[in-house]
Amino acid sequence: MLAKYTRIASRMYKIHVLLILHFSYSILINAESDLDTDCVEFSSKMFKFASAFETHNVIVSPPALRIILALLAYAGDTNTTAQIFSSSHFPNHTEYLEDFIGHIESLYSLGESAQLINMNKMYFKKGFKIDSELKKVLQKSKTSYDIINFMNIKSTVSYINSWIRQGTRNKIKKMLDVEDFIHFYTDAAFVIVNVLYFHARWRKAFDSKRTSKRAFYWNFLNIFDIEMMETRMVTYYLESSELDAKFLKLPFEQDDLSMYLILPNDEESDIRQLEEQIEKVLLQKLKQTYYVHVVIPKFKFVNMGIDLKDVFKEFGISDVFDRQDSFAWLGSPPIKLNQVFQQTLIEMNEEGKTPAGTKDSESGLNLSKVTFIANHPFLFYVRHKNSILFLGRFSPEDK
Repeated sequence: MLAKYTRIASRMYKIHVLLILHFSYSILINAESDLDTDCVEFSSKMFKFASAFETHNVIVSPPALRIILALLAYAGDTNTTAQIFSSSHFPNHTEYLEDFIGHIESLYSLGESAQLINMNKMYFKKGFKIDSELKKVLQKSKTSYDIINFMNIKSTVSYINSWIRQGTRNKIKKMLDVEDFIHFYTDAAFVIVNVLYFHARWRKAFDSKRTSKRAFYWNFLNIFDIEMMETRMVTYYLESSELDAKFLKLPFEQDDLSMYLILPNDEESDIRQLEEQIEKVLLQKLKQTYYVHVVIPKFKFVNMGIDLKDVFKEFGISDVFDRQDSFAWLGSPPIKLNQVFQQTLIEMNEEGKTPAGTKDSESGLNLSKVTFIANHPFLFYVRHKNSILFLGRFSPEDK
């Protein structure tokens, strides 16, 4: 009898775990205002760790990572849950489980002018039996799972890549290679794959007739041509002497959705100097509108599958990878997590609601005119309401 009540109490505790993880984003659902401190801290920390392993383009999606952490915390034992809590800046607060699941869905629910696909899937080794309660949580969070024979590497890679192609409607055709599994496949038991695709129309279109190849200064020794697009618009702009950078807000057609670009003033500046101050970058407030001549890359931005295992470990989350008994509510037999992969594709082109060349309603006012030419590495983030959907660095390779 005591064992039965202990198990019930543990189940209730796991529900509270998920709800606490939810709070850091639940306070971000109001009208656009300042980004929450916890959100900035988590996003900044995750980006710093992810970017440390990448020389060129890098991008992370903080909400997607929090969903993964929430599920791991739910399935974890007391020590694992405490480890995730202490490393992730989660405040002590509870809400209803249904609200938590609903909020996860709302983060990625955009209007018709934007397309955002977020897919999570857990792959378990052949013979593993998943916990029945966890199945319900996975269903509510729109996370699927599958049982797979990891020993057949080629089949495993092909199977996962096929799921990605189908789910993204061929937007992302390939994520994993045999090399991603070769070093651990004999011990493979549990892998998580997260895939995201994002495309949205601008509020004001870029002039496709003015799109052309222009010089991009990766550094003072490496200069190459990429496609750049151009427009003029009234929007929020800031010059920060403290950060030695320019800030620009590019609104999408959907009112509560925008992209922010942060460009170092000097073409030869090391973008990592700006990344070291990413918290300050995200907390900058753009209060004044200007008439801006905008020139930015036209890009199909993709990271080729970030392995988040090292990132999570740097974050202080190691038990799930090191201990087979770190999960109390995952299933049987006991297993440890091998890898967490995330791939993101963002497509930005000239498409917009208002045709290029159309005068802004404020263009006739006495606004200062400025120029924003993103012809060297810059940072960016996509903001939906008060949530950071994506945070990244644009620093392409010469092709």
